[in-house]
Amino acid sequence: MKTLIADAHKRVRIPDAQPSQVFAYENIGDGRRMLTEIKAETAEPFPPGSLSKYVTPERDAEMLELLKGCSLELPVVDPSWDVIMAEVRAARAEPGQTRPNPILEERKRRNYAAGLR
Repeated sequence: MKTLIADAHKRVRIPDAQPSQVFAYENIGDGRRMLTEIKAETAEPFPPGSLSKYVTPERDAEMLELLKGCSLELPVVDPSWDVIMAEVRAARAEPGQTRPNPILEERKRRNYAAGLR
């Protein structure tokens, strides 16, 4: 038998207790108290056969229909840099009218005007 002392907050440290262990407290009388360990029943989360109602040929056909549009490949969100530059080079090589650059046009006008002064 071991002697235990309660602290100012009415706590008693049980040396053999494990973390999260639960006890039932019973005041027997004549200054005696009884602690009984409560063991939680652990049930298997999915016992064998419990999911069989969800696995049916109809459900399988429905899932296959839904999965037809799915792919395991990663989607291409942006083209690679090589693809972008290939398009730019092809556009530069094409003869024809290019888009005017308004900033470049303004710089040319200012430079010309500065030379006239």
